[in-house]
Amino acid sequence: MKALRIAQPVAGAAMNDHIATQTILARRKALGMKVEEVAEATGIRAQTIRDLEQGRSVPKLDTFLLLCSALDIEVQLVPRARQEAAE
Repeated sequence: MKALRIAQPVAGAAMNDHIATQTILARRKALGMKVEEVAEATGIRAQTIRDLEQGRSVPKLDTFLLLCSALDIEVQLVPRARQEAAE
């Protein structure tokens, strides 16, 4: 299972969205799956998946989790390290 770990924003939310959707695209290709196969497995329209992979839209959380599940990608939530207040 591939782990997707985005612990801190790289350059804002847009960069994290890009990393996540590119991970989904790379994993789909690594598994040799067609967009239509992922669509059938998830119930998500093939065009929606294409739009996500090409950066034309950003997935809602439930859509993202469905895609990760279908592609056997583990999502990890990692708390950010807190900076200690200056004494």
